[in-house]
Amino acid sequence: MGRTLHFKIVKDNRKPYNEKEFNGIVAVTNKYNTGQFEGVWTCENFHANPLDYYPNWNAGSNWDKILVRQDQLVAEGVSLFNVIKAMHKEKLICFHDEEHIETGIACGFVKVQGNEFNSLLVLTALVEISVLMPHA
Repeated sequence: MGRTLHFKIVKDNRKPYNEKEFNGIVAVTNKYNTGQFEGVWTCENFHANPLDYYPNWNAGSNWDKILVRQDQLVAEGVSLFNVIKAMHKEKLICFHDEEHIETGIACGFVKVQGNEFNSLLVLTALVEISVLMPHA
């Protein structure tokens, strides 16, 4: 049986995610994609990122350009949060949910097929995020 779980993380104050909140969500995402959870995903992995992006194809951007720029900024000591903000300002990237960026909403989905363990991991990850961010 196929199944897709959709989720939305909404900040009560509807303000953009700050760096601490972003880092918390990314840390939970990383936790559920590495170590003991690395090989347990049947279809898709859990991925939550309030600044999820893709190349700005209209400006001639592509993943290779993005990765080069990202590596440059990281080598300069820029945090991932600020790397993403800089690449957006430079028009290298577009946000998946452009309208949600300013309103404190992060949306996503995970295809778990019929894997109940994967469903449980998605729920557990979201609970961890809600504990980190009780105002969401």
